Amino acid sequence: LIPFLSSSSSSSSLLPAPLPSSLLSLSLFLALLSDWATMSPVPSPNQSHLLGHGSRKEKRMRKVDTFAPHNDGHQWRKYGEKKINNCNFPRYYYRCTYKDNMNCPATKQIQQKDHSDPPLYQVTYYNEHSCNSAFLALTPTE
Repeated sequence: LIPFLSSSSSSSSLLPAPLPSSLLSLSLFLALLSDWATMSPVPSPNQSHLLGHGSRKEKRMRKVDTFAPHNDGHQWRKYGEKKINNCNFPRYYYRCTYKDNMNCPATKQIQQKDHSDPPLYQVTYYNEHSCNSAFLALTPTE
């Protein structure tokens, strides 16, 4: 991180400098990629009766707090929104853009956590991408 002096307070304080959006996207993508291996398997509810003999289909889940919830290197399509009890902000539901044509199971949920500026979001990722959408997003189209 690059330090800079804050001009918003009477005394100078050392704060991390904001990153340009392209570097922020890249750094967030690399952080997500490196953390993916540490994700814990989470059993999918209501799957045991479909698979038989008590086995459960597992999906991987990981939570991240971020100021840029949409810039993670993948392409997403919003499929829902829900008002959550005792929370000031709705939860948004996204699935991978390539769910249908590449059978990608990745989904994420985004929920704003506070009124800060910029606002802090909690992003919960489920399953791994099988579509390589980060590569597809960087590939030029003709």
